[in-house]
Amino acid sequence: MNRRALDLVPNGQKYGFDHLMLDLLAKQRPVHVRPYDGYWLDIGRVDDYMKAVEEFDHMRDRLIPAQRNNGG
Repeated sequence: MNRRALDLVPNGQKYGFDHLMLDLLAKQRPVHVRPYDGYWLDIGRVDDYMKAVEEFDHMRDRLIPAQRNNGG
């Protein structure tokens, strides 16, 4: 995400990605998307959050790769 887009995010109130996209479009600011081939799950709804909780233990290694020791 471009840092300039964050200037549109208001402090101290609920504001989702959908709000950001609508605000950018309303202000006729360019919106570009790129394909993402990784795992993505929006946890903004309770049922999706519960799904994430259930899947986390099975996907822990994929979501949080082990840190490599760089000789230090």
